[in-house]
Amino acid sequence: SNSSASAGQGGGTGRRRTTGNDAALLLSSFVMGCYFLACVTVVKMTLPIEYRSSFTTAVGLNFNFNTRFLNMVFFGSACASAAMLASLFGIQRNNSERYRLESQPSSASAQLA
Repeated sequence: SNSSASAGQGGGTGRRRTTGNDAALLLSSFVMGCYFLACVTVVKMTLPIEYRSSFTTAVGLNFNFNTRFLNMVFFGSACASAAMLASLFGIQRNNSERYRLESQPSSASAQLA
């Protein structure tokens, strides 16, 4: 009777995935999907107009895009990336200055020696 209770609770040989693994899988699939759409958009934009319809048929994605909108999205993401890098650089600099101050011997301990 004990073995049937443990089998019902997932005590078999299968491994359970954690929520962190599911989130990482979802995030990586989202990033790969965005990368694919960005590549398709860039390729379609660089093709001459007479070849765009055959490319759309081959890929199977039929969408009209606005170059100004894509430039605005790129500019926004570049600004967000720059702000994030600047904040990370500031945090790193702050932590390195704090570590430098903590690792220096204080004046009181230097006078005792």
